[in-house]
Amino acid sequence: EWLRPFWGHPAFYSIDLYGDELAQPIDRFIPLYRRAEEEGLILKAHLGEWGTAQDVKEGAEKLHLHEIQHGIAAARDSAVMDFLREKNIRLHITPTSNRMLGRVPDLAHHPIAVLFRAGVPVTIGSDDILPFDSDVSGEYLRLWESGCLTAGELDEIRCTGLSPRLTAG
Repeated sequence: EWLRPFWGHPAFYSIDLYGDELAQPIDRFIPLYRRAEEEGLILKAHLGEWGTAQDVKEGAEKLHLHEIQHGIAAARDSAVMDFLREKNIRLHITPTSNRMLGRVPDLAHHPIAVLFRAGVPVTIGSDDILPFDSDVSGEYLRLWESGCLTAGELDEIRCTGLSPRLTAG
C-alpha cells in the first residue's frame, strides 16, 4: 500500500530487492514483484552472493527477474548457468566487493570468468565505491591484471553493459 504513490511515476523504472539475501523467504516478495511487473518495471534482486546457485534460480523464477545483482553462486551449477543464459537474465557483478567480503579467494579465480565463458550475460560494476575503494574502470583493470579475463573478454562484457536491458525469456 505504501508504494501506491510511486506506481506509474516516471522516476521509477526498476525494483530491486537487497539486504540480507538469506533473511526472508523469497515468496514474501512475489506480490510486490507481480505488481511491479504489471507496471512495466525492470525486475532485479540481490541474489547469489551469499546464497546458493539454487537460490539464484529460485529467485529468478519466482520473481520473474530480468537482472540479478551479484549472482556469482550460479557458477557452481551448470544447469543454473544454462537457465540464466536461456532466459537472458543478466548478472551485475562486483568483483572487488566479492573478494573483500570473502566470497571469492582472489580476483584471478573470480567466478565471473566461468559465468561469462558459459554464455551467461554479465556486467562489471563497483559496489559501494567508498568502502571498497573501487570504480568500474578499476574493476576492469583488476580483472585484467589478475588474469581472470582477457582484454577481448572484458570488451565483450563492456558491450553487454552498454546494451539495452535484456528481458526474461
